[in-house]
Amino acid sequence: MRTLRHEGRKLRGWYEQQNFSDDCMTAVFAFRDRRVRARLAASVHMITRAAMLQPGVGDESFIAVQALAQHDIRECLEARLDRKRLPKPSDDWHRAHKSLAEFMEGAQEEMEQALIAFEAEQEAADPPGV
Repeated sequence: MRTLRHEGRKLRGWYEQQNFSDDCMTAVFAFRDRRVRARLAASVHMITRAAMLQPGVGDESFIAVQALAQHDIRECLEARLDRKRLPKPSDDWHRAHKSLAEFMEGAQEEMEQALIAFEAEQEAADPPGV
């Protein structure tokens, strides 16, 4: 596998994102089970598509999708290593897989609302000018 250039937790540029996806897909195709390949490929593509949508939606939503997809990949790999059946994907994974842009917008809005609530809570606990 190639060494990837990245800034913080994000890959740098479309070329690096494509290299990441290509390398992941090479590993995915090593699995014989068609269902395992399909599930892993869907999660890898979810990360790649989220990276493309990130500038229009926001960083928090990309991190949410990345964590969701990585968790699913890890669960699938652990199940295969333990020779168990694939676990069912989470409801969030299904929603993100069905409509990624919509899921990312919802995640971004949810995180912004949580931040507003946190700031209001902090102001109430420590009013300005006291």
